[in-house]
Amino acid sequence: MIRPAVTDLLRNAVLDLQERGLLPAEGLPAIELQEPRQAGHGHLATAFAMQAAKAVGQPPRTIAEHLAAALKGVAAFAGVEVAGPGFLNLTLDPAF
Repeated sequence: MIRPAVTDLLRNAVLDLQERGLLPAEGLPAIELQEPRQAGHGHLATAFAMQAAKAVGQPPRTIAEHLAAALKGVAAFAGVEVAGPGFLNLTLDPAF
């Protein structure tokens, strides 16, 4: 139940970025979540920015930074961190 809810939150952030013209309306990959390889990197992670980079024509890290900014203040997340070339590490709020 948590993964679908987090995916929806990420999808809403992507829609926000599309509305603001920071991401294209079409051609983006599906959002996939995985558990980070290292426990200290949050509860879930996504490589969406790296997968979307070619369609967007921007560096993956830039896309991840836009996405992290769009997720700032979302109550479900205690932390959102851009890591490496464009991973997004998500730490869930315990109340979520």
